[in-house]
Amino acid sequence: MTAWRGSLLLAVLAVLAAPRAEGQDNAAPFIRATITAGALPRARHRLFREQGGVLDAFYAAHADQPYWDFGAGYTDFARAAIATLRAADERGLDPVDYDVPRLDSLLAAPPETDPALRGERDLLLTLAIARYLHDLRDGRVPEAPFEHLKPETPVAIAATLLERAGRGEPVEALAREVEPHLAQYRNLLRQLSLYRQLATTLVMRPLPRALVRPGQRYAGTAELWRRLVAFGDLPSAVSFTPSDRYDSTLADGVRRFQTRHALTPDGVVGRGTREALSIPPAHRVHEITLALERLRWLPSLEGQRLLVVNVPAFELFAFDSIGGTGTPTLRMPVVTGGSFDHRTPVMLQPLRNVEFRPYWNVPRGILTEEIIPAIVRDPRFLAKERMEVLGPRDSVLGDSVTPAMLTELQRGRFRVRQRPGPWNSLGLTKFNFPNRADVYFHGTPDTTVFLRARRDLSHGCIRLQDPAGLAAWALRDVRGWDLSRIDSALTGADTVRVPVQVRTAVLIFYTTAVATPEGGILFYEDIYDHDQRLQASLDARSRER
Repeated sequence: MTAWRGSLLLAVLAVLAAPRAEGQDNAAPFIRATITAGALPRARHRLFREQGGVLDAFYAAHADQPYWDFGAGYTDFARAAIATLRAADERGLDPVDYDVPRLDSLLAAPPETDPALRGERDLLLTLAIARYLHDLRDGRVPEAPFEHLKPETPVAIAATLLERAGRGEPVEALAREVEPHLAQYRNLLRQLSLYRQLATTLVMRPLPRALVRPGQRYAGTAELWRRLVAFGDLPSAVSFTPSDRYDSTLADGVRRFQTRHALTPDGVVGRGTREALSIPPAHRVHEITLALERLRWLPSLEGQRLLVVNVPAFELFAFDSIGGTGTPTLRMPVVTGGSFDHRTPVMLQPLRNVEFRPYWNVPRGILTEEIIPAIVRDPRFLAKERMEVLGPRDSVLGDSVTPAMLTELQRGRFRVRQRPGPWNSLGLTKFNFPNRADVYFHGTPDTTVFLRARRDLSHGCIRLQDPAGLAAWALRDVRGWDLSRIDSALTGADTVRVPVQVRTAVLIFYTTAVATPEGGILFYEDIYDHDQRLQASLDARSRER
């Protein structure tokens, strides 16, 4: 368990305690023995390895005395804590994970006189609170690379936090303190509430399977109108006039729905749109809870600008600062790695520089699988593609490949690069942020790909629709690099690399649910099956005993 985590939860649990006047309690031996064993047999998660140090320090500070239960049942302070745990699903967590069913039954139970049972009741609530705050701060199952990115922070609980804790709802106050302070997180919580309500109230009847275009007859108009209103794609004030005609009002609502679900907004109710319309709200609740989980993995990003690429959305967002409404300064479509074998990895790295008129150094995999076979088929391939061979010490050997050069390429001793220019596979701009996967942002000579709704087409790097626009945003604080200077660099003859001077983070992220600042929500296909794998990890964690 990391030092900061122990410090935080110790402060949360220990500082709230005031010295008790009741004196020593013979539940103490049970409490100490249980902590030493590291297991509470009747808890939902009986092993408490992660929370063991916290429980040890907390109860040691109180002479191993019960804090929540002194024989007359749980205190009012404990009841407020259990109420917060009971509402864990409002934050996308499962109350069962925090022993709420058993805590509720203990609330209704008569006062307990057996010391061991009183100690067990006390430990049960302490462990539940510790686990709950941990999950809100760090997530339940952090995944690479984010589990290594949160710094170990010495925790000093502010006086204001302690004041709020002492006013009656300490766990709720602390929950607000430790969960992510991001506009996206807050907006997702609101959407979670809406979709949880829909999951219990919206009855979804089957839609007809027929493909329908605006103006055509359609037997499903009433059901379609009902769903579009429920999902917010038609205003609730729009009344439905009984008709079997798929009119322009319904078509406009369908277009809004299609836009929110990364479908071509053509107003046609075809197979893909019908399937998206038929996904139950309970599944959307599931997607939102996974999005919240991933946000809890992130370290603090305050004090810097942020570039975010959401891989399944095929979109980039540039934020001048973290916080506020969450409205980006710049956004644009992107192309990400192919879902089959060229997946773009998630990462968080600093943006180092912008490179104009870059060379493309062909990666070894592409060289082996694509370039060398093309040379074998056509010895003039490199010349046609404005590529050249680099030999020892990066000496330029030209674009005519001899049999000996081909052998060296096959052995990995020589490499290939593409010369700068409009034809270059990277376009005219490249954005460098060092990482092991050698992924970067870049332009492309083929802009037609941005017309597609689904754009997982690259070898892993991220192609930008407007690289010049992003360069202007990234370099706007670099003296001398205005739009005119950027245009000169793009049309010049030399390769130019400009360091970024304002701290800027690059976050390549993966989430299938995104809340908008305007109060809406967007859903995307799980193109890499990351949602499935995350849910499997959560299920395995929930089964741990």
